[in-house]
Amino acid sequence: MTQSFKKFIEDSGFWFIDIPRTSSSSTRLSLFKMFGKGYGKSNIFEKEFAKQSFYRDHLTANESFLFFGANSWRKLNKFTIVRNSWERVYSIYGYLLRANLIPAEISFSDFIKEIYKIFSNKESELKIWPKTLYSSVNFLRVYDGSIDKSIRILNYENRLEELENYFNEFNIKFEPAEPLMKSDLGKSYRDAYSEMEIKLVEKIYSEDIVRFDQKF
Repeated sequence: MTQSFKKFIEDSGFWFIDIPRTSSSSTRLSLFKMFGKGYGKSNIFEKEFAKQSFYRDHLTANESFLFFGANSWRKLNKFTIVRNSWERVYSIYGYLLRANLIPAEISFSDFIKEIYKIFSNKESELKIWPKTLYSSVNFLRVYDGSIDKSIRILNYENRLEELENYFNEFNIKFEPAEPLMKSDLGKSYRDAYSEMEIKLVEKIYSEDIVRFDQKF
């Protein structure tokens, strides 16, 4: 990231913490439509909608804070989208299958068992980019380990309405982008889980589930 990019973000006044599998690609391209090229996203399945990226995908709050510095960070309007943990894990599974980043034959049940191994610091057969599996809370921590309370939390389930309301507070019209990066999974996440798998995800993402009052 460059100083010219930093100035672009400071002038726009907004920074989005893009947690994986929370409609983050569509939201970044909405910001592109609203503010300009600094918010582009190129790493998407639907290449006809891709725009040049000027920063790495899925930066945490701490990484962002270190780049912008305390003064700029304090002035920026920061927001993120948080998704139900069980639904997000199912979406991660679908994304990794579509991107050919996990074996095509792996079942959802075996996938959950493997990521539980990863979170338990045990050897797993899967090699997954760590940030794909980060909890939402881990994206919101800053240098001292605390959660940055200046970041507005929006809910995935009502994201379009909440994004519209959020930008209305600044007298800015939100411009939704195309839905992007969908997995090929056809059924609801609720139909994909056994009781054991529900409990494993509850253990992995316990802090998210408690902090954001999530229910299966």
